[in-house]
Amino acid sequence: MKLYFSICFLFLFSIIVNAQDATIIKGKVIDKKTLEAVPFVNIYVNNTTIGTQTNENGAFFINVSTLQNIKLIISSIGYKTLEKTASVGENTFELEPDDIQLGEVKVSSKKDKKWISLYKDFEKVFLGSSEAAKFCKIVQPWQIDLTKENNVLIAKTEQPIEIVNNYLGYKVIWYLKSFVSNNNSYSITGSSRFESLIPKNNLEATNWENNRKTAYKGNLEHFLKSMYKGNSNTEGYKIYIETSLGKGKNRNDNFGNEQNFKKTVEEVNSKSLVICQNNICYLNLENQIEVHFTKKQENRPTYSDIPY
Repeated sequence: MKLYFSICFLFLFSIIVNAQDATIIKGKVIDKKTLEAVPFVNIYVNNTTIGTQTNENGAFFINVSTLQNIKLIISSIGYKTLEKTASVGENTFELEPDDIQLGEVKVSSKKDKKWISLYKDFEKVFLGSSEAAKFCKIVQPWQIDLTKENNVLIAKTEQPIEIVNNYLGYKVIWYLKSFVSNNNSYSITGSSRFESLIPKNNLEATNWENNRKTAYKGNLEHFLKSMYKGNSNTEGYKIYIETSLGKGKNRNDNFGNEQNFKKTVEEVNSKSLVICQNNICYLNLENQIEVHFTKKQENRPTYSDIPY
């Protein structure tokens, strides 16, 4: 079975907003080899609107609501992307030059028929095919280098990929680390930051707010919060775990048959999967789980007998 998730929805998973009582993170970014300051480096909290750039002296400061579990992404063209835990006081981040990356990527100078065909395949996987994806547009897509060999599509780019998401009202800057796709699966890794779009009128602002609420329901953060609060069932989640009869086997598109007759999966109590120690909670997953969100119907459902 092939599962597709729209990145237009995924971009909403962990948006963090500034609180009134903000904590200031400040510091400097330098070249690891030369120890010289690196200007105009992007520094941001992954998947949020919180971020900034270093000035001409490599200095920066960011306001965050808390330092707990805050990790900064430090990214600049020509350097390896760095992920660091933030701390109070002066932070010094050393960026390592990425000579291999600069030598590998070649920006397409023209949009020939082959590139256009590959780009359509890339866009379908990267943005998805949901209703939200129809409102998303990649700015300057020709900066993405695309190759395909043995039915494996690979995308690379030196520049961040900018996506205007008119469904949720954000411009998303996506720093692509890797993209590999074939007929059966795909893998996308990277990080992103957000910038809010300015609505044209009150109606558009209202639509964006409603779409954000709809997109939030059923996504990863909503699921994890419901597990933490112990109300995942009332929030609409059902959790299934593979049985010994289902391990290592592919299931068909009839979930009722798999659950009731083949016995490859069984429903579990969500509370049995959560362990809390010292005010920190963990998901205790010994086996693969499958999560169903029953309060949102899909246009192209995974299973033929389940509409969500």
